[in-house]
Amino acid sequence: MARWKRIFNVTNIPLIVATVASLSVGLLDVYGKFDQQSVPTVILFSMSALTIGLLVDRTAYFERIENAIASARPNSESHGVFATYLGRNELPTYRELVTHCREQIMVMSIDLGETATRYMDYLAEAAATRRRVQLMAFDPDSSEISLVAKLRGMSDVDLRSHIRTSLNNIEQHKTRLPEWQRDYIQVRVFDWTPTWGGIAIDPGLPTGRILFDVFQYRVGKALWPEIELRGTEGDGALYYHYARTYNQAWQDATPWPKTASTTPLPAAEAAQRGQASDQTHGHAQKG
Repeated sequence: MARWKRIFNVTNIPLIVATVASLSVGLLDVYGKFDQQSVPTVILFSMSALTIGLLVDRTAYFERIENAIASARPNSESHGVFATYLGRNELPTYRELVTHCREQIMVMSIDLGETATRYMDYLAEAAATRRRVQLMAFDPDSSEISLVAKLRGMSDVDLRSHIRTSLNNIEQHKTRLPEWQRDYIQVRVFDWTPTWGGIAIDPGLPTGRILFDVFQYRVGKALWPEIELRGTEGDGALYYHYARTYNQAWQDATPWPKTASTTPLPAAEAAQRGQASDQTHGHAQKG
């Protein structure tokens, strides 16, 4: 059956017509019912049909080759890329993202500035329906502050103050919520030089969405290109890669506000304690 379908394919119609015409002329000639003067016309007609058939078949052949080459090329969409955005006006709204969320929202940023000033009400709505909100900012006490400040085109003092202001605003917003609801909004700080950030909605779930941007040196945030990944796009390899990265970053980050046990000591005090420890260790060896 498949063979007959291939034979009577649309691209074979000119060849079929030429074959039928040639057989008809042959049969008519056998029975003496064909006018010999019409032979040149029939021959030209058959040759035209054959030429058309070969041309159509040649075109289809090259199309098949091009399609095979295209399918062999790496296709970014097959790995989870859903869209790229070159302007922040093109991005999905926070309302849309929160509505899409089923279990978890993760935000990673240098300073959480926009989150603290514009989007806490949306995140509070998510917490009110027992969806986890996990926010990550760069640690204002980090020894890497100079590198990150240079990335943002700011002074160390300004960046440290900006981050602390955002973190304080988030904590103040949480105090206005019922106590049980506050537990669904968690804040942590990370102590490594960030190269990317963004928001992850249900990272790891097949229905999740991740929007991330790669930080650009001394380029305003409004001009950073943003990429959206989804688990439903192709094999979702990039989506699941960044989902693991978000979750690992959260595991490695430090809860905020810091407790006494997690707050780093000032350099002078740390040096003094180190010397005291060395002296104690030395006495122990002598004893």
